[in-house]
Amino acid sequence: VSVAVSCFTLVAISLERYFAICRPLQSRSWQTVTHAYISIVICWALSAMITIPIATYNKLVPYISFSKCEEKWPAKIGEQIYTSLLDLVLLFVPIFIMSMAYGMICFTLWKGIRLERLAEKGM
Repeated sequence: VSVAVSCFTLVAISLERYFAICRPLQSRSWQTVTHAYISIVICWALSAMITIPIATYNKLVPYISFSKCEEKWPAKIGEQIYTSLLDLVLLFVPIFIMSMAYGMICFTLWKGIRLERLAEKGM
């Protein structure tokens, strides 16, 4: 759960920064403490939901001198599909969203610096 929460929180932060920097007038109306609490609840709820299969299929396996918690899936294909979806949801989609958000932030800041330099040269 903690890895998923961290991942979703990083995505939420990148989107919040995008709107604060690239769309500051629009973001003022919805960037409130209540919105922050709602974002936190959504991150935790999504994380809990997508990790239910891990909790469901974890079993305590006894060995000679110790016991170990292992995932025991009823079918290998189910494990492969779940792992692939987890990779998509917790790796590829967040990387894409954060890359786009921070790329747009960099472009917006670069454009502002360029316009400022042009204005200074014109004076």
